[in-house]
Amino acid sequence: MKLPEHTYGLSVIIVTIDSLRWDVSQEAFTPNLNAMFDQHDARWVRAYAQGTYTLPAHVALFQGGHIPLNVLDNDAPPVLRYDEDKTMFRVTLNWTRNKQSHFPLPEAANMVKAFERLGYRTVGVGGVHWFDLRFETSRSLWSNYFSEFYWQPNFSEENPDGFKEQIAFVAGLGLRREIRPLFFFLNISTTHTPCRGEATVQGQRKALEWVDRLMPSLFAHLPERAFVLLLSDHGTLFGDDGLRHHGFYHPKVMEVPIAWFTMGI
Repeated sequence: MKLPEHTYGLSVIIVTIDSLRWDVSQEAFTPNLNAMFDQHDARWVRAYAQGTYTLPAHVALFQGGHIPLNVLDNDAPPVLRYDEDKTMFRVTLNWTRNKQSHFPLPEAANMVKAFERLGYRTVGVGGVHWFDLRFETSRSLWSNYFSEFYWQPNFSEENPDGFKEQIAFVAGLGLRREIRPLFFFLNISTTHTPCRGEATVQGQRKALEWVDRLMPSLFAHLPERAFVLLLSDHGTLFGDDGLRHHGFYHPKVMEVPIAWFTMGI
């Protein structure tokens, strides 16, 4: 999976499919995602999460550009290896280690603000309740990253049609017509417990398959020329070893899928 070498002016789309396990990503029937991957020479790759639940995983991503990595598998793409000299994103901070990046960014408070300094419109759409703007901590946190951040109760995991509601909302933002490059983020809550009403491995698989059916509708409202990063923030447990949910260490919590590709160039 190639990364673009000339990135300025290229929109960036990041979609986190919340709580999605690696094994579920491999088992689910996802023809739309597969078609996108085939068209752009991409695939799901196994990596390991930066956090055991939504908040730390996303803070790691937006603050320092830290994506899930894989230093265990010899065939993992180099960009997923922590010891490589070239990372996917690199935020210029006073203490930043001297590494090269496919997205070299100016000095800023965080990664999203760095894109804003480059002239990007930065838009985020939350899903699970860690993005719930009714809570002061969430409201202040996400506003410190994005110039525009949106969340509604009907986007959350309790609503079986939350992803569909998010797409309808995104349709009204005029993102495909945006003249400026776009930094866009969306968190899909559908694959989080209760997985549209069936909190099992099979239920998460069905939830991902439902998400897959709607994925073309989301991208129909986004820029055609963009770098796309799809990933899970962490996994979850459905009775594995007698455990449920996430927020603690377990191999199935840490093992996640990630994929990336570039459209329109």
